[in-house]
Amino acid sequence: MEFENFGWNLVTIGFSGTIFFTLFAAWGLWQQAKKIWLNKSGLSVSVFWFSYNIFLFSANIVYGYSINSLALVFNGVLLSLMHFPVLIGLAKFKGFKPIQKWLFVLYLGLIVLLIALPIKSQMYLLFSFVNIIALITQPWEIMKNKNSGMVEIKLIVVYLASTLFWVAYAFAIKDWALQIICPTYLIIWIATLILWVKYK
Repeated sequence: MEFENFGWNLVTIGFSGTIFFTLFAAWGLWQQAKKIWLNKSGLSVSVFWFSYNIFLFSANIVYGYSINSLALVFNGVLLSLMHFPVLIGLAKFKGFKPIQKWLFVLYLGLIVLLIALPIKSQMYLLFSFVNIIALITQPWEIMKNKNSGMVEIKLIVVYLASTLFWVAYAFAIKDWALQIICPTYLIIWIATLILWVKYK
């Protein structure tokens, strides 16, 4: 899709922005992992959101391939891999509840359904709606603890900035699923930033 529409247009600008911010997000995730490991703590970091994200970014690979989007595939491959050091740190220093372990099995089943079923836009939208619930747990963790804890501000800023480009990209390629999801993510990231500043 990006090569077919290459030129001075919103698709190319959005694509360039998403690639840049995917690399930037990978750096942010590395900073988050480093903070957890150095402090030997996962205080205020949402296990639910980070554990779900590996499967969400895997869904990006499948959905991106189905709509011929290099941006989504690249984003999915790199960021799903970069979540592993964060999750291993959370498992070691915060621990996973039994329900979170069962959710891994459920998420894996959803990935299989996304691959198998022809209704990929609808399935991807389902994945993203679940991610909206998972993402809300991050500002909730900060608010509940009244402490920003080990949540890395660099990662919040990177995701916030990158979501702005994903909003532009979604409207540029006229993908209705992304047009619903990306603006919703943007609102949650703004709320997370405000709470981080309030409780830092």
